[in-house]
Amino acid sequence: MGYSDTVAKVGYLKQAFANASLTSDNFKREDNLTLHYSKGKEPITKNIAVPDFSSQTKDQINSWSKDKSVKVEMQEEGSNTIEVGKVISQSVAKSEKISKADTIIIKLSAGKPILVPYYAKFTFEEASGASKELPVLAKQVYSDTVPYGDFIGQSVAAGTQYFIKDTIPDITATYSLGRVYMKDLSGQTEGDLQSTFHNDYTSKGANISYQIQYINSSETKGTVVEQSVLNEFVPLTFTVAIGISTGNE
Repeated sequence: MGYSDTVAKVGYLKQAFANASLTSDNFKREDNLTLHYSKGKEPITKNIAVPDFSSQTKDQINSWSKDKSVKVEMQEEGSNTIEVGKVISQSVAKSEKISKADTIIIKLSAGKPILVPYYAKFTFEEASGASKELPVLAKQVYSDTVPYGDFIGQSVAAGTQYFIKDTIPDITATYSLGRVYMKDLSGQTEGDLQSTFHNDYTSKGANISYQIQYINSSETKGTVVEQSVLNEFVPLTFTVAIGISTGNE
């Protein structure tokens, strides 16, 4: 008989032939067959003494768990003082008695945590060097509401913990360029405008576009001679009309 969590006491569990060559098809009266019946659920007895795991390795703890049929749940936790992989604490104290139905929680050190700082405490110039252990990209974007130089946000929350074993994502710290200022484009060529608008506006978070109008002018063909707005602030989303010289006046 054997214990079972699913089969009631004296319920049938299994059968075992005395000879490996025997089957239900060739079994004869003179052959031996052992029938196994359930003893019901195993009594819960707290008779397993818990050791001090503090000096044991993960493999040693797993070996004890398997030998005693006791479930051990291992959790990792940051520690500034305990070496990576070493035991920080155990949920059941040394010498206490437990049963096979109990679970012990062992906390292992993941090493010293790398904390993501709150980048509002730093300027744009300081942000990239605020933590040598973190891959940080500081960038500036336009904003209608946040004054120039002020902090806007960060891609990973302040206080987030990483460890040496982790794959740490790139972290972006964003600061304000203030409102968009439409500069005078006079003298630029039509071909220059694509890079100018991308580099000066689009890449910095402003949705600034332009519409071309061709104007009869004695200025060099293809150069900017007019624009609907210049040297003034505009909204984050804005379209400016630009006059390009035909050079035929």
